[in-house]
Amino acid sequence: MKKTVFVLSLLLYISWANAQNILVPTAKEDNLCGKIKQYISQSYEATKDAQGRIVKGDYLGRKLQTYNPLGDNTEMSSYGSDGSLLKQSLFMRNEKGQLLEMCRYAYDIFQAVGYSKYNEKGQLVQTDHYREGKKDDWVRHTYNKNGKIAESTQYFPNDTFRESVSYKYDKHERLVEIWNITRTQNIKAVSYTYDSKGNKREMIRYRGDKIRSKTTFNNKGDISTFTSYNEDGSEDDYRRYEYPSYDAHGNWTECISYDRNDIPQRIYIRSITYYD
Repeated sequence: MKKTVFVLSLLLYISWANAQNILVPTAKEDNLCGKIKQYISQSYEATKDAQGRIVKGDYLGRKLQTYNPLGDNTEMSSYGSDGSLLKQSLFMRNEKGQLLEMCRYAYDIFQAVGYSKYNEKGQLVQTDHYREGKKDDWVRHTYNKNGKIAESTQYFPNDTFRESVSYKYDKHERLVEIWNITRTQNIKAVSYTYDSKGNKREMIRYRGDKIRSKTTFNNKGDISTFTSYNEDGSEDDYRRYEYPSYDAHGNWTECISYDRNDIPQRIYIRSITYYD
């Protein structure tokens, strides 16, 4: 099924909609260790050879992410099996790593641009988005007393309220809930749980008052399982992930996904380049 082709890539790829409301994740927040310069993740159909070994089948596409020396994300791009660009987000930053401008492309077509503003504390406080040369909306970011992002509020060009995203933390300042706030509703969108050592173990996405998807993580912080659900609560899709190999920095370089019947579905090969 087409929707399952890039499940892992989609989980690791921040969408433009999210980029409007939360800060672009750093290499550390992407669960990457070491001074990452870039990584390329290539996806393949999983199949078995005559000896029953899991091997690469048809090529499905690749994903590229680049980072500056501070660990800030500077590019996120995905390509189809024919090498064509599917989508791309570029993040222009200053020497402090502050996000100055971000551009989005889809199928080589420019879609939108965003410009950022910072306060005297170096916190991102506003992002203005433009489409076809016209202001599309703008987002104001506020922070709690500990410097964690507390709320991102989106406005129409005429400054009227559009929607808001609220971030809730536990006593250890770990993100535990994300809420979507509209003119008529206040709905939990995402929740996170952690183990006794502070490692993230589960992420649940909601659709209204129902669970939309559930993601679990292993001891290294990598995705262990992903389950999506239909409107009636029945299971829609399930994937389990194994990581046969890691590099010297502790980042995975190969991943295999399996369905509910333990049949291999996809193979992901990731090559990582580090700063010296």
